[in-house]
Amino acid sequence: MKISGAKLISVDKSDLKNGTFEFPADVRIIGANAFANCKDDLKYLEVPNFITAISENAFNSCEKLKSVKLPNRISNLRQNTFANCTSLEEINLPSELNFINQSVFLNCKSLKKIVIPKGVTSIPAYMFDGCESLENVKFEGELKSILTGAFANCASLKQIEIPETTTEIKENAFE
Repeated sequence: MKISGAKLISVDKSDLKNGTFEFPADVRIIGANAFANCKDDLKYLEVPNFITAISENAFNSCEKLKSVKLPNRISNLRQNTFANCTSLEEINLPSELNFINQSVFLNCKSLKKIVIPKGVTSIPAYMFDGCESLENVKFEGELKSILTGAFANCASLKQIEIPETTTEIKENAFE
C-alpha cells in the first residue's frame, strides 16, 4: 500500500484480506487508480466515514467487486469511479451526493437497481452505458437532465420514472 499525506495512492493484492480492504485511519482521499492492481481480488468494500473524496478511476476494472457501501459524506463521484466493475451488483449512493461525472458505472454488467439521491440533478453522459442487467432506477430528487448515452445499452431496463422536473433528455440517452 502506498499513501501520500492523507491520500491513498495504490493498493496491492497483499493489502486485501478475504476479498476486502481495511482503510488506514489517516487516509481521507482515495486516489486515482488506487485499486487498479486489485482487479481480480477485491470483492466487497465498505468505505469508512472518514473518507471524504474518491478520485477518478479509483475502482475502475475491479472485475470481481460485488458490493460497495459508501459513506453519506461523499458529495461527488468522479469519472469512471466504478467503470468496468462487471460483477458489481449492489451499491448505495450517499445521501449527500450532488454531482456525478460521466461513465461512473460504465459496463457494470451485473448492476440491477440503483437509487439516485435527491441532490443529484443530472444524469451524466454514459453513466450507465453497458449496464445490461439494470432493471430499476429510482430518482429521489428533482432531476433536471439526462445526458447522451446515460442509459445506452441497458437492455433489461424495465422501470424508470422520469421526474416532471426533467427538462432535458439528450439524443441517444436511452440507446
